[in-house]
Amino acid sequence: MSEQIDREMELAWLSHDPLRRLIPGDVLRRLRALKRELEPTANLIERLLRDDALVKNIITPLVRCRGVHRQRMLSDLKRALPAAELRIAHREILEIAWLSPKYRPIIIGGAAGEQQNCILCCFALAYQPLPGIALSLHASWALEITDHAAARLLQRSPEADFRDAVLEAALAFAAADAAAIKPLVGTGASIYLPAGPGAFTGSVIGGRTADGGKSFIYARCRTFLPASWMRPDQVPLPRAKDAKSTVALALWRWDDGGSKPPLGSVSAGRLANSR
Repeated sequence: MSEQIDREMELAWLSHDPLRRLIPGDVLRRLRALKRELEPTANLIERLLRDDALVKNIITPLVRCRGVHRQRMLSDLKRALPAAELRIAHREILEIAWLSPKYRPIIIGGAAGEQQNCILCCFALAYQPLPGIALSLHASWALEITDHAAARLLQRSPEADFRDAVLEAALAFAAADAAAIKPLVGTGASIYLPAGPGAFTGSVIGGRTADGGKSFIYARCRTFLPASWMRPDQVPLPRAKDAKSTVALALWRWDDGGSKPPLGSVSAGRLANSR
């Protein structure tokens, strides 16, 4: 049913101009340039999160310190990671969000439409549960934006801020009602995530970390629809009533003692290495 809806939307778009079946060359060039712009920050963050010495020297002091010293360290890190979003939440949790370009498909044995390069919307959380307890560091991704979906956003809403739109969609998925999402895992059913002047349409993928088999889920965005295209029944995911019922807390599973970020070593049924 979801694939049929996507085809109907594409046919409606084609009725305006048959040449729009193909993504214009200037849009593809803009997408390639965007991925090149995002890549240095993504590489720095992912190297940082995998390197115990860098975590000890950069992340741990930032989480533990307070006051002016922390603000200076946070400002320095923001300058080093210009394409990322960093903030301190609840006075003690370091949150990092970034877009990570991938130049090969991450789904093994998928159908033709699933064999695409993509951009992952990633996040990392670092905090110290109690004084004297080791730092807890967790990282993964919330969205896979296929190159097709990214290009459709650039084509159909050229004035939109791409990064802001993707982060909005990722936060909408994280804040969604887990009870509504769980039955959709692996079914291919369509979900709609608000993203700037429209919405990404996609499906929910289930996965497991390679080390320890901890389960998690993410949303795979197939295409982008401007708001004017949306039908009354194409509504965004319902938000959870409270934090404990969100996808972020109810369905993403973490090792309580902290775990290595699964950014390059994740299996999820058909999900491959993300590097």
